[in-house]
Amino acid sequence: MTDTWHPVGSAAQLSKAGRLAVEVNELRIGVFLVDGTLYAINNLCTHGNACLTDGELDGCLIECPLHAGLFDLRSGKACGAPAVKHAQTYPVTIEDGHVLVQIVTAAAAP
Repeated sequence: MTDTWHPVGSAAQLSKAGRLAVEVNELRIGVFLVDGTLYAINNLCTHGNACLTDGELDGCLIECPLHAGLFDLRSGKACGAPAVKHAQTYPVTIEDGHVLVQIVTAAAAP
């Protein structure tokens, strides 16, 4: 397994918008800034494939804009029907003014 930190945007951009929709290695990821804490989650609802970054945010809960399923940004846990499958979360940080998301990938076979 290897992990790589990927730059996905600027800290200033995230601070202004409160959220970023990004793509890393064909993964669609939503990055959120909530009360000074960063969260990164798969940006596609596990129920209807809508972009979570288009949804309403209530604390650490993001609501899918398509069918109103809820996800906890801290854990990816599906917290409200019709969403029942959890979403993947990712480590995220800010370094030198850049937002970085960590993606863990399986190592290539020798």
